[in-house]
Amino acid sequence: MYSSSVHVLLRRDAELSSSRVTYQKSPVGLSMGGIFYHILHNFLPYSRNSKKDKKVDGDWRQKLTTRANQFMVAACIRSAEARKRIFSEISSIINEFVDSCHGVKPPGNETLVFVDLINDVLAARTPSGSCISAEATATFIDAGLVKSFTRTLQVLDLDHADSSKVATGIVKALELVSKEHVHSADSNAGKAKPSDLQQPGRIDNID
Repeated sequence: MYSSSVHVLLRRDAELSSSRVTYQKSPVGLSMGGIFYHILHNFLPYSRNSKKDKKVDGDWRQKLTTRANQFMVAACIRSAEARKRIFSEISSIINEFVDSCHGVKPPGNETLVFVDLINDVLAARTPSGSCISAEATATFIDAGLVKSFTRTLQVLDLDHADSSKVATGIVKALELVSKEHVHSADSNAGKAKPSDLQQPGRIDNID
């Protein structure tokens, strides 16, 4: 994906969102119904566990899901705004799953798909080879995904066969985000130390 393509994509996403007849707002205040919303809700949540789909049209659906995942990762790499919109929408979807639970609940296939997408973005690299984990971690936290993921762990039916995959993916993402956040905090603290040692009046006060 070319860098200039993302700006066109973001503008078109905003236009489609604002032109919807049934205008809605997500909990974070982002309009729903744009390109990212459409891909997240219609292309990614492909039911890979359906034997019937595998026989009839599973191949092309699986390819579409894979391409959709790659498209979303590329958008997140190229644009902080795209990453914000995608992460915020996923947070909203996961919160809806948690809020619909009464007790424990087995994960839907879409939950695993979204967790995998988040992990793909967190581990992604730019075309030049640099990692975007620091930027992605900041977006992850700002979008409220820490709370969304931890709440999901609380309502998952761990006896269900698919729960282990979802739980592992969530823990993996939270671990990476935690390490990156701690590393960033340590780096900022290290940068602040030299200035702390040069505070005016410190030597005079010793006397």
